[in-house]
Amino acid sequence: MTAPDPSQLAERLRTALIERATTALEDARLSGLCWEGAWEAAVAAMKAADLSAIVDAAPSVSAPRRT
Repeated sequence: MTAPDPSQLAERLRTALIERATTALEDARLSGLCWEGAWEAAVAAMKAADLSAIVDAAPSVSAPRRT
C-alpha cells in the first residue's frame, strides 16, 4: 500500500496556498482595497482553495511492510 509523502505534500499545499493568497492580496490592492480588506481577501482565497487535486496528485511512498 502507498501513502502520500508527507513532506512533499505539505510543501505542495503550502506553495498553493501562498500563491492563492498572494494573487488575491495583489488583486485586492489593485482594486483599491485597504490593507485590512486585502488581507481578508487573501484569507478568503486560502479558505476557498480546492486542495483535493493536489492531495490526489501527491507522490506516494511505499508504506513499510509489517511482518
